[in-house]
Amino acid sequence: MSVLLSIFITAHREGLIAHKTMRSLERALRRLDESCIDYEAIVHIDDGDEVTRAYFERQSLFATTVFENAFGDIGTSRNFCVEQASGRYVAFIDADDLVGGNWLVDALEHLEERPNVIAHAEYSVLFGESCVVWPKANSGPIDVERLIAVSDNRWDSAIVARRELLEDNPYSSNVGGFGMEDWHFNCETLSRGIEHHVVPETALFVRRKAESMMTRQAVNFHTVQYTRMLDFVEVARLNADARHHAESCAPGRVRRSIEWLTRRGGEPHEPDPRERRLPGWLYDQWLDMHDLDKELFPPRGRDESPPIYRCDQVRQAGLVYKGVADSLSAARIDHLVFAPSCFDGEGERIAVRDANRMARKHPRLRVAVFTTDDGRAARTCVPERTVDYVDFGAMCDGLSKDEQLRLLARIIVQARVNRIQVVNSALASAWVERHKQLIRTLGIEVYPSAIRSEWDETGREGGFVHDRLPAIMDVTTRVLAEDQDLADRLISEYGYERDRFVVDDGFAGQHQPGPIKVR
Repeated sequence: MSVLLSIFITAHREGLIAHKTMRSLERALRRLDESCIDYEAIVHIDDGDEVTRAYFERQSLFATTVFENAFGDIGTSRNFCVEQASGRYVAFIDADDLVGGNWLVDALEHLEERPNVIAHAEYSVLFGESCVVWPKANSGPIDVERLIAVSDNRWDSAIVARRELLEDNPYSSNVGGFGMEDWHFNCETLSRGIEHHVVPETALFVRRKAESMMTRQAVNFHTVQYTRMLDFVEVARLNADARHHAESCAPGRVRRSIEWLTRRGGEPHEPDPRERRLPGWLYDQWLDMHDLDKELFPPRGRDESPPIYRCDQVRQAGLVYKGVADSLSAARIDHLVFAPSCFDGEGERIAVRDANRMARKHPRLRVAVFTTDDGRAARTCVPERTVDYVDFGAMCDGLSKDEQLRLLARIIVQARVNRIQVVNSALASAWVERHKQLIRTLGIEVYPSAIRSEWDETGREGGFVHDRLPAIMDVTTRVLAEDQDLADRLISEYGYERDRFVVDDGFAGQHQPGPIKVR
């Protein structure tokens, strides 16, 4: 049967909460019936529990077809749904969210006039574990969107789009340390010239739960897969309009992302007074939702509002990413060396020494040195012309450690890094410890350098080899020890395998890493 719209309710383990979603959909379907629009409603239960399955078997609000799988992955689930669709257009709705009554009919009207765009609701109201109002806007110039996409996902996953468009632009799988398939989908479609539009005066009400697929991805530090949207060559070519937009959004004046703040337990910023008043139509829809879910109730007065999440501005992470792109001579990095840029210059000296030697021995490799501390005054040695030098620590002045680690994940994935050498860098070792699953998935080789022990004023022995190295040994390819005595001490003290250590003055001696794998 051919219909105009295929509506997919994507379910997992929502239980009876799904009934609230279905009641909101019942209202939206009534509007489709009034407009004589043919549709099909399909429930896809992915890795569901018994309570959720039992509910959809017995619900009788409207007719549905139910599919069940055990993908355990949102992207794969959505691609399966598209394969089952018979409609010209496809709509996705999570089984714990609520939709405004006019969302589907107005989105279809918008798409019938503009069939090659992706439709989003103008507002999302996040409720439950947090309460945030998220106003969205149409996509803008691609160069500005590139910088925004570094740190912010511009639109959520509830969309309406042409079926053929979704078939041509499948969702990525959230496997092996990757996640946030909707963010990746938004980036990939933008990079292919597909516009994203908001449908005026439409709203979604998105439930935020303490435990969900999204929160599990955040806890496990998943990152977004490679996207052409953030290719370093393209970002380095950003035009004057994008640069002007970035400069007008200087880090000190830009509201930080609500998403990142809440991950660190911070408090969202209060909305600008000009944004404080809710649109009347949104207030009315919000009030209507109270009949369906008692957690949903608008602020007491129309002039009050919960925090506003703005995601249409370039943030500091985007500016840093642009700075990295400008510092690189190519779109990829084969061998990446991290150093802290210490004041005594030892870490940086060894990092640059090894990078220079690698570049000389393997001139076809793309080699780069990243410093991770803000040590701009400590530049004591200069890499060769064929080695890219990125003062990442200085660029990130003002970003939290968590923001720097998330940004590094973006950079390493986008640069398709094959090999990482960590020279006394606490930030780089923290990244390796956080992203072990990603390192294994991508087959990244990790080479920590063991230089020396350090003692504090109390006589406590520590330093990188004791405080950082043990936590990353399970994903370490080889340890590059500066002398045999230190290697012997670490092997004796920690029980490391002797063949995991190489004492050869970095990559200069007998040890040569295997050939670079092209990804």
